[in-house]
Amino acid sequence: MEGASERMRMEAKGKQGKRERRAAIILMMAACVLSLFSGNRISSYIPLAFPIFLQEMVLAVWLIVKGFNPSAVASLPAKTATNELLSAA
Repeated sequence: MEGASERMRMEAKGKQGKRERRAAIILMMAACVLSLFSGNRISSYIPLAFPIFLQEMVLAVWLIVKGFNPSAVASLPAKTATNELLSAA
């Protein structure tokens, strides 16, 4: 039973995230349309673009913290250009 309630909570959190992303996209589109037809620069609509900025910063931190896999980096060859130059000589 606990697994089902946890799953429902995660689904609700996912739906809330989708709503927040949609709202941020709509605000950014509104800023673009307003700047297009009003003659003002897009930089005058920074408050409307702030949710996208916040989302991008959270994504960057998430990828840095959770997305780094040291074993994947260790499996890469050291320097392919150096290895090619050494093998050609």
